Amino acid sequence: QSDGMDISTLREVVSTCMLADNDVNAIEIVSEMLILDNDINRSEKLAMFCMTTLWILARKSDANKHKIIFEGRTLEAIVEAMTFHRENSLDIQTRACGLLWSLAVNA
Repeated sequence: QSDGMDISTLREVVSTCMLADNDVNAIEIVSEMLILDNDINRSEKLAMFCMTTLWILARKSDANKHKIIFEGRTLEAIVEAMTFHRENSLDIQTRACGLLWSLAVNA
């Protein structure tokens, strides 16, 4: 396990943020966990959860897209996770490409 929270706790925290319309915190938490996991474990499950969550949030608004692209290291972490999982997970590649496409188009 990483030094961060486990995936079930992460799901609960992010779900709570999203239900409260607190997308900013959801993006920050998911991004921090993806960055941490890229540095430590490179978990396929966690990367998939993060890609899926960021994809959902990117599709919600241009403000979310801006946060994902321009604030912190989220965009870099997405590409890093794709690189780490290029040999073992077509699902991560597919979801990450969908996320990147969603970031590129207007809401």
